Amino acid sequence: MTDTAGSFAVEYKPTVMERFWRKMGFRYHLGKHEPDGSSWNGWMQTRAGIQFDWRDRLRILISGRLEMTLTVHTDTPSPGKTHTRFDWQIKAPGEA
Repeated sequence: MTDTAGSFAVEYKPTVMERFWRKMGFRYHLGKHEPDGSSWNGWMQTRAGIQFDWRDRLRILISGRLEMTLTVHTDTPSPGKTHTRFDWQIKAPGEA
């Protein structure tokens, strides 16, 4: 007895909550130039996540300004180590 798998396609349909949050403006943006592993000899990805408490959320709501800085240091000419630092600051109203 043999069991042959048939060909099928699955189409993803977002849930009601996913559609709601997307309409509220919560989206994920992918950059234009993504490394595919074959055309670049080496690449680095840094992921930084921030979880704000209610006080930070209130400050962002009042000022509407959040500044983020990503600093990357690599050894050159042939990088063996990389160091990454991610800084963020909630700007006060009227602050430059």
